[in-house]
Amino acid sequence: MIGCMRLMSLPTTVAKTTLNGISFHLHSKLGIGTKPTFLLFRVTERCNGRCRMCKVWSKPNPREMESHIVDTILRSNRAFLDRINWVSLTGGEPFCHDDLDGVVRSIAEHCVSLRSISIPTNGMHGSATEMKVRSILSELPADVCLTINVSIDHIEASENDKLRGQGALRNALHTISSLSHIDDERLLVGCLTLISPANVGNLHAIYHSLRTYVPYVSFSLVASSDFFCNEDTTLFGGLTKEERMLASQFLEWLSHRHPRYSYVNSNMSEILISGRRKFPCVAGYKSLFMDADGTILPCHLLPREFAIGNAKTDAIRKIWLSSRGDVVRRTLRSLPECRRCVNLCDSINIGTQEFFHFACHTIATRNFANIMRDLMALPSVRDLV
Repeated sequence: MIGCMRLMSLPTTVAKTTLNGISFHLHSKLGIGTKPTFLLFRVTERCNGRCRMCKVWSKPNPREMESHIVDTILRSNRAFLDRINWVSLTGGEPFCHDDLDGVVRSIAEHCVSLRSISIPTNGMHGSATEMKVRSILSELPADVCLTINVSIDHIEASENDKLRGQGALRNALHTISSLSHIDDERLLVGCLTLISPANVGNLHAIYHSLRTYVPYVSFSLVASSDFFCNEDTTLFGGLTKEERMLASQFLEWLSHRHPRYSYVNSNMSEILISGRRKFPCVAGYKSLFMDADGTILPCHLLPREFAIGNAKTDAIRKIWLSSRGDVVRRTLRSLPECRRCVNLCDSINIGTQEFFHFACHTIATRNFANIMRDLMALPSVRDLV
């Protein structure tokens, strides 16, 4: 019965996402803004980790947006943010925020089309994360899901701790174990592994080991940006040509093993080989980044010189649809940082808002119908607008 319901809703979903794609491409062609559907929000720069690939923990005066300011901003911009379906709360370490559940409460109240919140974590808080997640879930409506991605880069403690800090693996596994005690169908806990020279030869072993703890493991590439305070990092975290080939082969294997994520993994695989991003980006149109000090940018990986405005002083609608915003959007088309960008933080937004590249890719790989049915089974993709 459930399968029939998904099949019946598939044409409607395709129709909606097609219209979304037409709208996005028209706005992109003209270089003008439209209401965002994805919000990436750095709630704090505070961090209790010591990751080698990210040095935000070294900032002497980390910024954090207090929960009452978050509420003021979201309340006053409620009408313009009424199409936000997906929110990702990042840091620093998001669970270092003094009132993360208060932040979530405001998001749930003022983002009226909310479907999903995702939070990456280094897992260093251990069992304290469980209490915080329980509190966060109590703030969310029954139809909004919560995804927690715990960062683990190696299955050997000594190697993982070199990358993430002393005790990182032990604490991360403790966090996963604690979260497994929460019996709530809205909660999904997974792992995120950054591919680097330190683990590229062990990706299969890492995947199979982590799958014994969580239902899914996602892989990503190291990005270089002042957001991570790692501007000097070489492309793809310093992977050699041979290591890039090895990682590419693993991602292609992963694409066949998990068709639902084939779009993401296949495109990362292609980036590793070509060194250039060939798939679209909806940053500045459907994706919006707000920093811990209120600064608004199209994307978190862009230098601060591309800031459009500040939500503490101006309405987000005024900022996003300003002439300054249009100038920045048109600049992104030829920006070297964008041409080699490895970021896929809003891949679900690409699939449902840009759609055409996503559809062509999945049809070519004979995965379109299966992926669309899988997406329909996810609470975060229902009732698309």
